[in-house]
Amino acid sequence: MSIKQQRLFILWVMLAMFGLMAWAQGANKYLREGASGAANGNDWTDAYTSLTTLESNLARGDTGYVADGTYGGVTFNTAVSGTTVITLKKATVADHGTSTGWLDSYGDGIAYIDDIDIQVSDITIDGAYKYGFEMITADGGGCIFMSYVDTAARANITIRYVNMHGDEADGYAWLTDTRCIYAAPHNGSVGSHLTNLVVENCNMHAVSTAVQIEQISNANLNNIIFQSNIIHGLNGIGGAGAHANDLYMTSTKRVIFRYNSVSNTASVGFYPSYSGGYYEIYGNTWSNADQCISAFATGSYPDTKIYNNTFYDCYYGVLDYSAGSLTGSVSNNIFYSLGGGNSYPGMDKDYNWHTGTTSEPNGVDGGAVNPCSSGFTIATNIAADYPRNKGIALSSTYQTDVAGNTRGADGTWDMGAFEYASGGGESQVWPTNVVVTETLIIR
Repeated sequence: MSIKQQRLFILWVMLAMFGLMAWAQGANKYLREGASGAANGNDWTDAYTSLTTLESNLARGDTGYVADGTYGGVTFNTAVSGTTVITLKKATVADHGTSTGWLDSYGDGIAYIDDIDIQVSDITIDGAYKYGFEMITADGGGCIFMSYVDTAARANITIRYVNMHGDEADGYAWLTDTRCIYAAPHNGSVGSHLTNLVVENCNMHAVSTAVQIEQISNANLNNIIFQSNIIHGLNGIGGAGAHANDLYMTSTKRVIFRYNSVSNTASVGFYPSYSGGYYEIYGNTWSNADQCISAFATGSYPDTKIYNNTFYDCYYGVLDYSAGSLTGSVSNNIFYSLGGGNSYPGMDKDYNWHTGTTSEPNGVDGGAVNPCSSGFTIATNIAADYPRNKGIALSSTYQTDVAGNTRGADGTWDMGAFEYASGGGESQVWPTNVVVTETLIIR
């Protein structure tokens, strides 16, 4: 082969590689209320005006950018291709794909979407900022569904930066179950399973249940990450009507519940049932809530870890009832002014702060002091009845608090959701934008 032929061959290979890379990255399509161009979705002038039309034209690897506006509901059902994702993303001034036909006013507000039904794997719903997408549901409804279609697994679903709520005020007592996210990948007798669900940086409120996951069997790895969300104003009439929960799960394993803020809820909190386990609950705050972590009902729940949470002024206790078999450990938590007990049946518990007294060997008898400053950060005091410098060092998995502070940086871990930071407890604030990146590809 001559030098000229070699160069042409190399050029051909490079062009082919670039072509494959462009294909793998997928195309961008565009949705804008009021667009009056060719409606082919190729740019902001010719954008689709229907969310359903946008979805039907998204191939695997594509991103559908959404401008401010009001849109209907949509079902995602494009067949999977390996683990290639379809992304629905709120357009922003900084990230909106093509500039053809773009105006910054398309990306500085909210895109209102009706219900979304996710019937396939590998889907990302990304509001891009707090909160680029907003969804509203009525009594008995829901915002995002993962419904039963066939026996295929549902995997690799990410939902972020979405404001989901009911059409009544916070605290409204719903008559029937009303949810922000409802995943039921079964038809009542035949079940598929849900794996690799990430819900992050969402605002969920004014419903009976924030997230409900129902599965027939937990034989498969689940890997659910629920992080950096705000949950408030949940309520239901109970009994035969709506049951209020922060996160209700049946037959679900390997759940990480971290860095969430839960407040003003009349719910039974984090509520697993029908076996599961391998739960990691850390870095959260519960305040003015009925229950925080509730009944581990009917089944086995091994290796549950409850670390560095702040439970503040709640009506009932934490884990004061369990009908299941529960094992694991409870450390570095603050239990302030709770109306019920903290029994943790079957779990190892030590190094926790309690209002009043505790029988834990290394626990803190807090008496009547308030262990927190503003925003549930810990008080600056270093004393026998305060939580600062009273914790036990845990693995590096739990070493960062919700504000990004490193636990034990001063030599000793603190108790509660917030590590003391230089400058004083009141200088620490609940962050407005926390995302912990995870790579999940287990099927």
